Parts: sequence; C-alpha cells; structure tokens
Amino acid sequence: MIHSVQQSQTVANLYQTRLPTDSPAAEPTKVKAEPQDKVDISPAGKVMTESLEGLAPLTLDPAVHFANADKELKKLMDRYGVPEGTEIDITSDSRGNFKVEGDHPMLKQIEEDLNSGEAGDLRNSLIGGQTGLIIQRIGMAMEMAMNAADKNPSKTEQYYDWVLNVASEAKGGSLSYTYLNGESTADLVGKNNRVITADAGLKLNV
Repeated sequence: MIHSVQQSQTVANLYQTRLPTDSPAAEPTKVKAEPQDKVDISPAGKVMTESLEGLAPLTLDPAVHFANADKELKKLMDRYGVPEGTEIDITSDSRGNFKVEGDHPMLKQIEEDLNSGEAGDLRNSLIGGQTGLIIQRIGMAMEMAMNAADKNPSKTEQYYDWVLNVASEAKGGSLSYTYLNGESTADLVGKNNRVITADAGLKLNV
C-alpha cells in the first residue's frame, strides 16, 4: 500500500550546563530537544485533499446524518400537520438547493424552511448525509488507485487523474431522499438519474 503520510522523528538529546561554581545560583539545567515531525504528503494524500476541498467538515458516516434527518423531518411534519403516511421526496443539488415533493400542501412550507435556513437542523443533516456519500465514493476510488499504483508505479499519475474525475462526478451529484412511515432511503444521483454508490461502476484499467 502507498502510505499517504510518512512521519520521521528525531531522537531527543539531553544537554546539561552549569553556571560558574562560585555563583550562588549555580544549578544544573537540562535542555530537552523537542521531537521534530516531518510530514510528507504523497500524491494520494494530495489528491484526497484536493478532492475534499470545500466539503463541509461533518461526521463522515451518512447513516448518522440521515437518521437525524428522519427525526428532524418528523418534527416539521408534526408542526405542519402532515400525516405520518405521507411519502415525502426531497432532492438537493450540489449547490444545496432543496426541492420537496409529495401529496400534501404544507410540504411547500417545509421546502421554504429548508431553503431559507429556518429548518437548519434538517438542512445540515441532509447536507451531511450527502457529503458522507460523496466521501465514501472518493474513498473507494482512492483505495483502488493506491492498490493499482502499488502494482504498476509507472502509471501512478494516470491513476490519480482518474480519482480526480471520480471525485468531480461525485461532488456534482444530487441527493435523493425519500421518507415514508418513519423510514427513509437516500441516494447520491449522477447524470441520467444514475445512482452513485460507493463502488458502483468504478473500473480502473491497470
């Protein structure tokens, strides 16, 4: 495997100095050299940093965010009198604009709350979940690229260009979240309504 971070640490040395013996304040003094860390970021690490640039610094597990989204959406449904059995479809593009659809007139109010920031907890949970799905996709591509580079180092640059393309596609995807009777499903959707899972359709020519 290619390690994304290499760390070297120097050994600390102790030095002891003394003041002149005739000085009343003469006491031994120990000076400890602090360990020095040198961090070198490999091509893999640089690609990952570039790929995740601009993404919200949230918990990575999308399931955590979508479970919280379920709770927050239920609160809004109760506030606006939306029955539990109403199917609600929420979509969001890569710019964070939300659309809420379903068979109830007050869903337009939920959409307005999401886009205005009034429903901040729900909005953050949906964005966090979408971010987690994106990171899962990029992480899978990174793993494939690193394994390929181990076997064929001469194509390392080509492999990481491929990772950048995968990352760009994932970050350009939209969120599709559906809630019904206390349960939800969520997907990252790319062009032509193609669902983007962590490993679906990923193929790297080695």
